[in-house]
Amino acid sequence: MNKSKKDKLSEAIGDLSDDLICEAEEYNSNSKIHMNILRYGIVAACAVIAVLLISVGGSWLIKNDGSDGNSGSEKMSSINIGKKRQQAAQITNLMAKNDYTWFGGCTYDEKNDEIKCGLVENTEENRATSLEYAHICDVKHMTFFPCENSYMELKAMYLKIADNEKALHSMGIESYKISIAQNSVELYLEPDADKEKVDKYLFNVVYVDDGDVIIVTILGTNDIPEE
Repeated sequence: MNKSKKDKLSEAIGDLSDDLICEAEEYNSNSKIHMNILRYGIVAACAVIAVLLISVGGSWLIKNDGSDGNSGSEKMSSINIGKKRQQAAQITNLMAKNDYTWFGGCTYDEKNDEIKCGLVENTEENRATSLEYAHICDVKHMTFFPCENSYMELKAMYLKIADNEKALHSMGIESYKISIAQNSVELYLEPDADKEKVDKYLFNVVYVDDGDVIIVTILGTNDIPEE
């Protein structure tokens, strides 16, 4: 008898063994497991990459903000020193305009991290006046030290030396400056210069009276302070 297409299809389906059906089910189950493993593997890999990026990025930030090697703190310290030196100079310039005979100038003491003001006359009134100028320059704390020469006298001697700069330079004076901390005008002599010749010139030409002698200090070029 001729079988219809429907009967043939039913017989073909019926011929499928249980083994083939099990293999198909097993394959489908394994495929799902493999997909899950792949999915979790990708997530884990992304997590590892994220941790590495955070670690590397954090290290880069630490390196560049100066936390390692203290470069950042050193930079801040340098900025702080520069600011306080500038504040001391501002106070000096403001007070110098009033020609106070009792004022010896302001300087920054890096070792003790404080701005110091020299006073020829250390009175309560003079300290109060000095502190008023300090507050104008945003300085909240300032200490005082006694000095013999006023800033007016130091500046006057500095200008005398400046008027004789050419002659003094030819004798070996490399540079000169007002030192508020030392309360004198410092002259820096080259190693091969004739100090006696310089002294003689200062006494005969620059100094006006005996008081001028204590205002000037002659040092070697090795003593020039670093700015």
